[in-house]
Amino acid sequence: MKLSFLSIRSARPPWGAFAIIGFLAAILGPEGGHAQAVTARNVPFDPICSRCTITSHSTINLQLPNDTSDQFPIRVRIDSKGRYWVFRRQNLALVFDHEGRLIQELGPRGLGLGEYLTPYDAAIVPPDSVLVFDALAERATLLGPGLAPARYIGMPVALSSPLILSWPDFLVASANISTPASAGWPLHTVKVAAGAFVVSNSFGSGDGTLVPHSAPGGRVLLGISQRPGFWSAGAYGDIVAQWSLRADVLREFRIKHPDGQIRVASTQRNWRSEPPPPVTVSVAEDHRGLLWRLVLIPRPDWQDAYSAVPLNLSEAPASIVKVHVLFRTMIEVLDPSRSRVVARQIVDDYAINMLPGNRVALIRAIKENPTSLSISRLNLVGW
Repeated sequence: MKLSFLSIRSARPPWGAFAIIGFLAAILGPEGGHAQAVTARNVPFDPICSRCTITSHSTINLQLPNDTSDQFPIRVRIDSKGRYWVFRRQNLALVFDHEGRLIQELGPRGLGLGEYLTPYDAAIVPPDSVLVFDALAERATLLGPGLAPARYIGMPVALSSPLILSWPDFLVASANISTPASAGWPLHTVKVAAGAFVVSNSFGSGDGTLVPHSAPGGRVLLGISQRPGFWSAGAYGDIVAQWSLRADVLREFRIKHPDGQIRVASTQRNWRSEPPPPVTVSVAEDHRGLLWRLVLIPRPDWQDAYSAVPLNLSEAPASIVKVHVLFRTMIEVLDPSRSRVVARQIVDDYAINMLPGNRVALIRAIKENPTSLSISRLNLVGW
């Protein structure tokens, strides 16, 4: 594989109506290498295990403080000490201990030492550190076990779904690249050099072709694989792929829907009259080698999510859209060895993302603004 190196240069990412769509950005530099394509295996839509059910057992609740008018949670992480990191839309993050007690709010807001603007995600740095990503501050903050800042890393472009495979030389993340050679490739291997993130390779499923009226490159979710490497799943669409540590695709699956439609992230949807497309928000492999995928699908009463949006607005501000009313969750379990879906279940709760130990962060089905998060353990019964 041919590799070349890209320095990430400044470009502030715009914020969309829904935090789950991700952050669009521009990266300037020479061409990177692309992964060799493999033929995707078509996976029938119908599950093969008729007796299987997916159960959810709540293990802990995280009570959100009433400290802001917009505290919608967009990402939850667990560090090596069992602490929960809750990232909120356009607000400062919260840290809870392993029993769900609030430890502190990351902050205050600003660009000084130990300050943040809009932290949106974190990645765990072994053995006991946490890397917090802050898009508007254009940096990532490396925190030690005592939560004190140990280092700042330049990050003018938001890296979505960051996954650390070997610190500080090998990170994988999703981001959009605007160069002609790399446009359409959503995934990148990244390293830290000279105090900033540097992209060494751009790649992804397919051939990198841009689809008209779609988000360039598209957001991709990443998850750890049991074998050395990682999994990817497009936020829009039904393609999941497994990658080696060299960013070579090992196998790729396309889940076939009964209607034969292929979903893409459209930029021309009428959000008032058309339901939102399904959105994959997390992918993770369990200890048995089964792949779990969380997909947000529109609720039957999805239009209630826009009840507070004035009729004269052509765009819906994220702060007044009840995203947890817009969507419910489809939980899907795939057996890669059989190229088949094992089980699928729809729940009324709004899933944020998978966590280690087959756990998931959920907003329970409510119409009001969420005041707590449920950390639940998923289990496949009957397999």
